[in-house]
Amino acid sequence: MAVLIDTGFPVQMKDFRVAMEKVGVSFDKLKAVILTHQDVDHIGSLPEILQECGDRVRDLSLHSQYPSDNFLGMIPTNIDWVDDLKEKEFLR
Repeated sequence: MAVLIDTGFPVQMKDFRVAMEKVGVSFDKLKAVILTHQDVDHIGSLPEILQECGDRVRDLSLHSQYPSDNFLGMIPTNIDWVDDLKEKEFLR
């Protein structure tokens, strides 16, 4: 099974096929596509890929303009960490 992360610009499908075959993975093994976000250089060849691959490929994108937005607030930022350090130093 092969998973493709992002699909590049439109008309790059031939490039994907060649690149996959270079590393010994047949394009026929492609079963899933994950899109990181919706910029044209990340989703451009998706219609072509889905048209050629039909039902054997699933689009596993997070269906958000910027999927990273789903994770904001879950990971502490360095600013929070620095603020905590300053407060602890002050209390010593």
